[in-house]
Amino acid sequence: MALTRSMLNGMGLTADQISAIIEAHTETVEGLKASVKEAEKKAEGYDALVAEKGKLEKKYEALKEASGSDDWKAKYEKEKADFKAYKDEQANKKAMDDKKAVYTELLKDAGISEKRIDSILRVTDFTNMELGEDGKLKDIFA
Repeated sequence: MALTRSMLNGMGLTADQISAIIEAHTETVEGLKASVKEAEKKAEGYDALVAEKGKLEKKYEALKEASGSDDWKAKYEKEKADFKAYKDEQANKKAMDDKKAVYTELLKDAGISEKRIDSILRVTDFTNMELGEDGKLKDIFA
């Protein structure tokens, strides 16, 4: 049932009351029409987003299949372990070089000739030697 002037007149309302009701009703209807138009615009954008999402999901699946699914994780873990081993190797090499340098200085201070120091370094086991905080060998005469 529509709101009309004749219906309101039949209710015994005055002309001013009818005009006020019709005006308020018109404002309400116009506001609702604007809301509907705005919702329709948003719905059009939503449909475009859903279509784009579908395209991106297809691309993702294709890339996943092309990359061998979860092989990347195993490759990453292997590279990470290899890098850690490399860092440890370099740290050990530097520590060994530091020990040799300190031991060489100790031999020089002891009066050993330069010709003999290389021979001594070749036969010396540096694995049990430790450097102290001061950069000198620990427990050298123990």
